[in-house]
Amino acid sequence: MTSANSFTAQSLADSLRGDRDRAAVALATARRLTVAGDGIARWFHVCGRLVQARAALNLGDGELARLLLSEARSYMTDDLAESAAQDMLDATEAVLASSMLQSTNVVPLTAAEMRVLQFLPSHLTFPQIGEHLFLSANTVKTHALSIYRKLGATSRNEAVTRAQVLSLVEAPMRA
Repeated sequence: MTSANSFTAQSLADSLRGDRDRAAVALATARRLTVAGDGIARWFHVCGRLVQARAALNLGDGELARLLLSEARSYMTDDLAESAAQDMLDATEAVLASSMLQSTNVVPLTAAEMRVLQFLPSHLTFPQIGEHLFLSANTVKTHALSIYRKLGATSRNEAVTRAQVLSLVEAPMRA
């Protein structure tokens, strides 16, 4: 089971060298061994899956990368959240978000949507954003849903992350 790490590293190295066939075989082997290794330390579960996600991205398999990232998140503990594993998870999420944006055409946002977008990182509710912009909560919600659709996001946090990658928003606003 611990040889999963060797296959994981091999798959990443092969994918970076452009040897797609070898990388795919090594990644499949690493994946089988990782899933079988439930009894080993959580660090291996998190970091192994994150490196595998990077290899999957290099191979153009965004779906597998998202699955591996989700699995890695599920193994995170408070201890790991205070370690380099959290930094690795954050970096992998950013790479995944960036690659997803680069592989899709982002539809331009309207001026009204841009105004609403600037408030999404603040975690204000839609009615609170509406108060700031002199809009109804329903209008804010309509703009937010349009923003999610145009950015290919399924949640507010995902929309904010993608908007930050595209330099559409900066650090969270203070209300």
